[in-house]
Amino acid sequence: MKIAVHVSLAFKELSVAKKVPFGNNVINCLSGTTQNGEPVINFFPNLPVPLDELRSISDKTAGYLAEAQSGLRVARFALKESIQEWDNAFTLTANYVNIVAQGNVSVIVMAGFDSTKDERSSRPKPETAISFKATVGSGRKTINAGIKKGVKGAKAYVFAAVPEGVDIKYSGDTMIIEVEGKQLFINAVTKKKTTFYNMESGKPYKLSMYAINNAGAGAARNGEQVIPQ
Repeated sequence: MKIAVHVSLAFKELSVAKKVPFGNNVINCLSGTTQNGEPVINFFPNLPVPLDELRSISDKTAGYLAEAQSGLRVARFALKESIQEWDNAFTLTANYVNIVAQGNVSVIVMAGFDSTKDERSSRPKPETAISFKATVGSGRKTINAGIKKGVKGAKAYVFAAVPEGVDIKYSGDTMIIEVEGKQLFINAVTKKKTTFYNMESGKPYKLSMYAINNAGAGAARNGEQVIPQ
């Protein structure tokens, strides 16, 4: 089965410092010419956001970023609104390029965007989260845990809380929790199937699973028991 190729929207997850040069590259590509000397804009005659407006939005975002980095508090609020405007403008442009390209990677690249083909072939696993912090929650018997900055490319996060006397370690995609000599195996994967390794032979294991999307975790499915050989 042939997998359709589209314009990647991964640029929306970039930091502001990386959005600006990405956007400028798109603008430069759309303003340039092909190897045959034909203006690239001729391939995209009905841009939803005109090039001059894209350039203005990009320049404005860069200006607010510089002011915010210098410590100007007012600029931080302006930058937040400018980022939203930037995301909207370049997402509209990407969607239009996607319609014109019809799966042609060279057309997508000509417009300065990345394709989902490149995304699938080179996408690395998420980096280690930074600024992870856990604090006592405001409610009774609660703990808050989280990170200040999201991990690039992450679709979901797995948090674990274990009491004293319980050991937890990680091996690849598997979280291993040991309680009184017994080990619990939890796999975090992006595919429909997974394999648990280093299980104890002849010992019955109860298995369950649930799915995660942008809205959160779905209902758990239980009821499977397997005895590994």
